[in-house]
Amino acid sequence: MKSKFRRIMQKKIFYLFLCIMITASTAFAGFDTDEKIYPLPMSELIDVLEHWFAGSDFEVSLHMIKPGNTTLHARRRSETWQVNLKRHSPLATRARAICRLDGKPDKVRLNILWRFLDDYFKIPNTTAKSSNLEIPTAVLSRIDAVVCINSRNGDMDNQFSGFVIDPAGFILCTAHGVDAGEVVTVVYYDGRILEGKPLKIDKHRDIALYKVDTVRDSFVPFENGRELLGMGERLFAVGCPENLRGTVFTGIINAPPRRSGNLPLWQVNMEIHPGSSGSPVFDNRGNLAGMVKGRYRGTDSVGFLIPLETILSFLNGN
Repeated sequence: MKSKFRRIMQKKIFYLFLCIMITASTAFAGFDTDEKIYPLPMSELIDVLEHWFAGSDFEVSLHMIKPGNTTLHARRRSETWQVNLKRHSPLATRARAICRLDGKPDKVRLNILWRFLDDYFKIPNTTAKSSNLEIPTAVLSRIDAVVCINSRNGDMDNQFSGFVIDPAGFILCTAHGVDAGEVVTVVYYDGRILEGKPLKIDKHRDIALYKVDTVRDSFVPFENGRELLGMGERLFAVGCPENLRGTVFTGIINAPPRRSGNLPLWQVNMEIHPGSSGSPVFDNRGNLAGMVKGRYRGTDSVGFLIPLETILSFLNGN
């Protein structure tokens, strides 16, 4: 009797599971097969989408399927939308969507959404901080070569900056917050997200070299790099503090070179925020002068730079 009851219950569970799968596949049938990945935390991407739909008089609602997986629903008369968002990383989100007009998938309207999001992430958000000076054109020309880097060290997520030093995809950044052999996520200025593999990590110098499988025209050259800097000289750091790509901070050399661990460091009066580490630093002609190491604890305006001579020594294997 128990065996017969067990078989009946197993059949009911199977049919229930089958119904759920059919319902789910029907609900999401027609989703754009091209999954997009955008360099924003899911909560921020939801805000961007809600604002876009609400600005066009859509009624918007959210349905959380499970943590890290949410579907946005939007309706305006006979036009309906479903946008499924999944957490790709702490700072990136996967998106799939479908638009229906009179119950039929509408690819034209769907492409309008994708173009909006693509353009949103291409909008230059370059800002100059700590100064009313204009950013020199030579410095602005380096922005495309600066990247945001995300890593995971144990249970801690880290975000910092880096820059391309060779068209073949070699990227330089700081070494604190990364482990030997750890693969990182690299977000380019145009929004592309790629995997970076470690080639060399020097914890003492606090410099790491990564390789990305892509070819880029934009890179930071070492030609005309500045190994000697003058007191009071103005510099420009380009990075992505707090994941804000293309942010430019200005500052000046305000002390003789310091030494830490028997290595020299430039001291600057410059805003340094979480995520700034690894930012390339340029003079007013766009020549590389160093890389942001960090800030003096308890302040956000006393910063330290890794000199160009230390970077060259690292790359030359000395």
